[in-house]
Amino acid sequence: MNTKITKFALLGCSRISKRHIEAISSLSQRCKLEDVCDVDEVSLEKTALETSANPYKDYNEMLSKSKADCIIVTTPNGMHSNHSINAAKAGFHVITEKPMATKVQDAQKMIKTFQSLDKKLFVVKQVRFTKSIQMIKKALEAGRFGNIYLVNLNLFWTRPQEFYDSAPWRGSLDMDGGTLLNQGSHYIDIIDWLFGPVTEVSAMNGTLGRNIEVEDTSVINLRLGSNTLGSIAITILTYPQNLECSLTIIGEKGTVQLGGPSLNKFLKWEFEDMEEHEKKVELMEPFPEGFSHEPYYEDVLNALQMSSTPETDGHEGFKSLRIISSAIQSSLNKEVVIL
Repeated sequence: MNTKITKFALLGCSRISKRHIEAISSLSQRCKLEDVCDVDEVSLEKTALETSANPYKDYNEMLSKSKADCIIVTTPNGMHSNHSINAAKAGFHVITEKPMATKVQDAQKMIKTFQSLDKKLFVVKQVRFTKSIQMIKKALEAGRFGNIYLVNLNLFWTRPQEFYDSAPWRGSLDMDGGTLLNQGSHYIDIIDWLFGPVTEVSAMNGTLGRNIEVEDTSVINLRLGSNTLGSIAITILTYPQNLECSLTIIGEKGTVQLGGPSLNKFLKWEFEDMEEHEKKVELMEPFPEGFSHEPYYEDVLNALQMSSTPETDGHEGFKSLRIISSAIQSSLNKEVVIL
């Protein structure tokens, strides 16, 4: 049995950092949180107290003193690339929250830097590990859908203006990005991962109801491989709360619809070769809403401790960023982008 304890250091005591802390705590036999860092003294003190980790207000000081193996980056999106590269240059592996960068060229620089330094770069894509998505993946790998004709994803959530007004970087072009980079990133990744590669992108984006620099609503058409068509509709303008995050797959020999507010309830599960137990899939209780980081961290720890190939490294993280960048380009130039 592997007895190595991997030490993590956390940069950014943000809202999403709580998911990382929970995952590390649940895997305490394999890892621990050594240090935490944030410029916000209140958040830093609270997180350090709750985790018993060493607090740092200065990132460079933490990099110079930390005994961690891997840095976790949960800072604003526009900072991910620089913070990750600085950590690699200081000798650390890195887990960065999605998106890995807000610009394609920054993501490419990250990949190149980590390769040259022989350090591992992990990009958070925890939705890949959910039970519902894993069920679909197994059915795809078994060829049960036959030819895939159409894939549709709807993401109808809400983020009020107060959300964007809570910090000056939120909703900004350089430091944050819009609904595609934030709310849509995981689900665009799922479409590409399960049904890709994406070969054509055509999009219309709009800033329809929020006072921000970036899109709050997007409609995207995709060609997946050579024979599958896809569509994505995303908005954060839903009134008054999150309504739906759904995935529908129309295949030659199977139809699946996964719905609920966060891909957590099978509404349709039907194949030509149905097994008896599968007839109960639509009657299953919904999976818990939200997505735990724990299975994602298990994958990271396997890569760090047992040299396995990680599910979501820098190259995997780059794929969804490239698609999003293409969707933005398509909308701005009113053109179909070929990948």
